[in-house]
Amino acid sequence: IIMVGMLLDDAAVTSADGGRNPAWDSISDQLKVMLHQEVHYYPPSIGRQSQIFDEASSRRGREGDDENYCCCITWSEAEMIRRKMTEWAHAVVDAFEYNRDVVAVCLNLVDRYVSAILEEGVVPLKRKSYQGIFVVGLYVALKLQGSSRADDVVSSARGGRPPSPTAVVNISVFANLSRGMLTVKRLEAEERNMMSRLTYRLNAPVFGTYIEYFILFLIKSNALQINPCLQVDSITTDAMHFIFEVARYLTELATFNVNLTTKCRPSCVAAASILHALDYLRQRVGCTTIPQSISTAFE
Repeated sequence: IIMVGMLLDDAAVTSADGGRNPAWDSISDQLKVMLHQEVHYYPPSIGRQSQIFDEASSRRGREGDDENYCCCITWSEAEMIRRKMTEWAHAVVDAFEYNRDVVAVCLNLVDRYVSAILEEGVVPLKRKSYQGIFVVGLYVALKLQGSSRADDVVSSARGGRPPSPTAVVNISVFANLSRGMLTVKRLEAEERNMMSRLTYRLNAPVFGTYIEYFILFLIKSNALQINPCLQVDSITTDAMHFIFEVARYLTELATFNVNLTTKCRPSCVAAASILHALDYLRQRVGCTTIPQSISTAFE
């Protein structure tokens, strides 16, 4: 509620004297940069993953083939492992009270890294190797964007950025969380390898970030600033909060679907989540404070 309230205060397009608020220009510019990065620096990463996985697995058991192929996983096995490791990542994030957006950052790193090593012709992945990549990805994601939920609330209340709590979950803790899969030295080496293969492009925009920007378009004054011809009604702060929470929950569910995270742009998934949240709250829950004009204008 605190965060939504601050977003509403910061994003009003008119100032007290009726002029344009510079805060909206800043938000618009930030969103344009994110959309540019999404297309040019962090494009969908599925590539030929499924084909490469299945081509490698078809060689299992063939006489004379390299022994590296004997334990490589199929695409269907990779999807199953991915779902389980996503559950594990959510459990770790919740246990240490970090923001759940970290999981989306982790999956972005993992999917792009796996695509990179497969496209380069590296020997197909085995089960433990694939699981280890998730451990490394989550560790890197926490170092990059690992603010805790409690710190986020304090930061919002004080109007400042929270200190990084990454020291709480250090490399030794992650080595222990891997249950012997990775040692500290191996984790350090794999971290450097991941960052190098991704050419140090590690801060991709994710679902939750777009939700925080797109929710502002539901404010009547903001919507009219974008398109003065829109017919849109006002919406209450409580209704905005409900939409925000449902949309964020939907994006968390999206992390379990490999097609949504690797074939679709995060901005598209975030926009679809807000639209679905609007329909769900208005039609199924019967939230009368969300007019139909809001959905129409957002579309």
